[in-house]
Amino acid sequence: MDHSTVPNSSTPTLPTASDNSPDIPTFQHPSPADVVPLPNHLSFLKLPGEVRNRIYHHALGMHQNYHVPRRLGTPRNDGFKLLFLNKQIHTEVYTLFILNANAYIPILPGMNIERLLNESHIKELRSCILPVAATLIGASYRMLNVHIHLHVPDIADIPTNKFLLHELQEMMFFLAANSEPWKWGGQKKNVTLHLDHYFSDWWKHELQFKYQKSLLPGIMEQIGEMSHIN
Repeated sequence: MDHSTVPNSSTPTLPTASDNSPDIPTFQHPSPADVVPLPNHLSFLKLPGEVRNRIYHHALGMHQNYHVPRRLGTPRNDGFKLLFLNKQIHTEVYTLFILNANAYIPILPGMNIERLLNESHIKELRSCILPVAATLIGASYRMLNVHIHLHVPDIADIPTNKFLLHELQEMMFFLAANSEPWKWGGQKKNVTLHLDHYFSDWWKHELQFKYQKSLLPGIMEQIGEMSHIN
């Protein structure tokens, strides 16, 4: 089947080299269409800063609690993909997060915070630190608002109680040493120490109370002397 196109009588044809007819119609090329300007779109980075911050706040889900490690069945927060868009958005999102989010850090028996902190300063040992521990250290170092929770076992025992308070003491030393106001635009780090679990009914034992009277006030006094921390 011939698929070639045969022009009809009303279609002008181009002259050939052997065609000498003076009445050959000329072929008119269509003129280019006028360029239609695109509508003006406001760039995201041209939006006012307070508008961008509201968008970041919503995208990050700042009103929600996120557990590290992520609980089984909990979807990832895709809002943090904003950090990978470009340098300016990364800086804005990161700054908003560290200034406004609250880091909840548990103090558990056997954490050995002193060892973790020492290993975090040794390049060769950083890869050995568990991701959860690395996140804990990073949040303690970078976040403006930190909440410390003492998590006690169900059965009170003096050795565990003793080590738990030492873990708390090491964490407070670390917070004090890494809370220079220049990190947050001159603001002091806000540290909230939750002792509600510590003074629960399980711990109202005479020997426990005597030990609390000797060590815990000393820790509280040290906290009071930390000029960089509210």
